[in-house]
Amino acid sequence: MELGDALSLAQISTSMLFLLVLGIEDFKSRELNSKVVYSYLVVGLVLYTVTLITARNLVEVIVHTVFTLIVSPGVFLVLYKYGLTGDGDVYVSLSLGLTLYHPVAYKATLARQGVLSPALVTVLYASLTATLYTLIQGVLSAARYRVLLKQVPLRYRVLLVLTARPVKAGEYCENPKYKHYYPIQVFKPTDQGLQVEFNLSRLSDTSRIEILELVEKGVVPRDFVLWVTPGLPYVFYMLIGLLLTILLGDKPMYYLLTKLLGF
Repeated sequence: MELGDALSLAQISTSMLFLLVLGIEDFKSRELNSKVVYSYLVVGLVLYTVTLITARNLVEVIVHTVFTLIVSPGVFLVLYKYGLTGDGDVYVSLSLGLTLYHPVAYKATLARQGVLSPALVTVLYASLTATLYTLIQGVLSAARYRVLLKQVPLRYRVLLVLTARPVKAGEYCENPKYKHYYPIQVFKPTDQGLQVEFNLSRLSDTSRIEILELVEKGVVPRDFVLWVTPGLPYVFYMLIGLLLTILLGDKPMYYLLTKLLGF
């Protein structure tokens, strides 16, 4: 086996292994093991360094690297800025960009060749998969919770349908199923009563803890309907995206992009 083929196999195998471990963990708990995340980053840096040392065309490598890192981690940095994802997802996307930045990695896939960066294609497949699932889930939720949704301000209904589900406050506190679900409502006790606002931009453990305390104190009734969200398991969708990249290559995405961009 030539060095280039061995390196391509190492890049694909490394990303597949780490995304498999992290993706399953992300799907189950929406949390990532920091040691595994940093290990992926270190291995990615090592493989990238080997590529730089053995590259025949260093300029081409750098161009592919810059483009991939702008797109792949760039998307997650924007999501992180608005509180829609964690820093672990950013590091994972960076590691993916370092290992699968060059189309030569397709040698280790069933497609054998491609034009677009495998990391970019993986993110595109992941985004489409997540979007499709969210839309299907949204349609089902709209039908199932249509009565409750009528009580929600109109400007929030679409986002709630796509990202959240209702649960009574008492069940939210007691059922371990909702341990990793975060409320998207903010409760503020005032002289006039309990003020309820929706907060769709940032999710945190603090908001969950505050609601648990309010329920325990009786400020929020146990039968009050909360809207909670598990968030999107981005790394899990990246795992699916990489599997599709290995199986299909970049042809479907390349065709879609050329049509969208009018090429």
